[in-house]
Amino acid sequence: MKEPVKRSISALLFIEQGSWVGQILEYDIAAQGSKLDEVQYELMRTLMAHIALDVEAGTEPLENLPPAPQHYWDMFKDGKRLVADAKPRFRLPKPISIPFVMDEVRVCSVSRDTVSTW
Repeated sequence: MKEPVKRSISALLFIEQGSWVGQILEYDIAAQGSKLDEVQYELMRTLMAHIALDVEAGTEPLENLPPAPQHYWDMFKDGKRLVADAKPRFRLPKPISIPFVMDEVRVCSVSRDTVSTW
């Protein structure tokens, strides 16, 4: 089995139309939640589901996903760092070997006026 690859994952969190939105930058993966901790959980769950499906299909995890659109990268650049290392609080439904290790998850929040500019 291949050695796990360490990758940094950056996530942007912001409020849009009354809901929290989470957007991963390196891969165009997003989730929503009504509270900050809920959107963090849903974003990690969605990311892990993508990885698990790719592993089951025998493909390199996330290789077919493009990065997030540039306006999210711009919002992230102007955001405030909230946490340095987010760990998922859930388990996959069945054990699978994932050749992927998350090295770091950076979560940022941006002000409402930044969101309205794009």
